[in-house]
Amino acid sequence: MRYEWKTFTVQELIDLGMLEEPLDGNHGAIHPKTSDYVPTGVPFIMANNLVNGRVDFNNCAFISEQQALTLRKGFSHPGDVLLTHKATIGRTAIVTEEYDTIILTPQVTYYRVKKGISNRYLKYYFDSRPFQELFANWAGSGSTRAYLGITAQRKLPIVVPPFNIQCRIADICGVLDDKIELNQRINENLERQAQAIFKSWFVDFEPFGGEIPANWEWLKFSSFLTTSNEKSNDPSLPMFSVTDQGIFPRDEKFKKKLSMTNSKNKVVHQTDLVFGMSREILNWGIMRHPIGGVSAAYNVYRVSDQINTFYLESYMKANYQYFRDLIKPASREGQGIDKNALMQKAILIPPQDVLEKYYHIESAFVRMSKHVLEDSKRLAAIRDTLLPRLMSGEIDISGI
Repeated sequence: MRYEWKTFTVQELIDLGMLEEPLDGNHGAIHPKTSDYVPTGVPFIMANNLVNGRVDFNNCAFISEQQALTLRKGFSHPGDVLLTHKATIGRTAIVTEEYDTIILTPQVTYYRVKKGISNRYLKYYFDSRPFQELFANWAGSGSTRAYLGITAQRKLPIVVPPFNIQCRIADICGVLDDKIELNQRINENLERQAQAIFKSWFVDFEPFGGEIPANWEWLKFSSFLTTSNEKSNDPSLPMFSVTDQGIFPRDEKFKKKLSMTNSKNKVVHQTDLVFGMSREILNWGIMRHPIGGVSAAYNVYRVSDQINTFYLESYMKANYQYFRDLIKPASREGQGIDKNALMQKAILIPPQDVLEKYYHIESAFVRMSKHVLEDSKRLAAIRDTLLPRLMSGEIDISGI
């Protein structure tokens, strides 16, 4: 049953007073510079701060209230629906009440509902597969310059069921998303516990009297890293992206392609150490998939068999500030890796029996985390299957 559903363009909803005029972040104002960032203040939200349908305030930049006042537009408030429309397109979120005001990068549009539309419904409508496919097509997601400006966004179709149906659709999807978010918090807690144990053993050396045991060895990265420039034009090679959270299949993080051809992409093998590109943070990870491709701008290193890459990964996370200075200016995306400095870094290697004892403890956390992750994937699959059927009216929820 389809109820009394109607399809409007964004402009028609504006004319009807159901939506305010959507604006891209920081519209018509000067983009904050890195030198403007402060430890706390007004959050400056970029596209990569929209994670799993929510705004990630834990990993965003901040500008001062005084600096924020110099920006004429781009202020977003709690309840606004966010949609990324440039480069990294199609990410969504609803601004929560953690901050009264946030500043948005020009890559993000904010939609403010007025009457007759639920902001939660609008967010899920933007998440639905039909809308995402339409948005990606209009934005030219097959290119490296994917973009859909405000003028084009005004022409986007929005399917609007009765308000009570909107709320029911949002409630159904929200229950699933709440459980997924709870699972995410559980996994984050498990990871923090594992990191705390690792730090206790291999940074603070608490089980060893607080001192580095005499039989542990320092190794320079130059002794176990080898630069890899292997490339492939195989179109079936799965593509990956490197973030500050590790290496992920590219289609999990972005809607655009790296290029129209894979001929310039580097090949990454399991256990390779890979550094990505970013303006502000150190993006890196250890490849855990058998094989894949990454941007030619990335730095790829083969890790010799003498190093346990799980230990290497944990060690770099636990000593992040030690590796933070590897970032250096570059022509692309503002960041490169100081290769010479990387090779001079050193890692402390314990004996094999110590590692075995540690990983026997950590394996319990890994098993629990894997179980929770599988549950989240199952719930996400249910949500993604339900969403287009709910949006189309195929599933009758009028009596729920």
